[in-house]
Amino acid sequence: MKKTLVSLLLCMGAVVSLNAQGYVPSDENLKAREEFRDNKFGIFIHWGIYSMMADG
Repeated sequence: MKKTLVSLLLCMGAVVSLNAQGYVPSDENLKAREEFRDNKFGIFIHWGIYSMMADG
């Protein structure tokens, strides 16, 4: 049990340290996001009861 707990804590520490660096999107990615927003593209997904039964 103790080994499992220590292993879990070490793994969590590694994940936190990797996430501390942060995500920096590339210029190409930022441009694509801006074009997507400017073109007014979007998606609406409805997960209501009628869509689950495929009867509506």
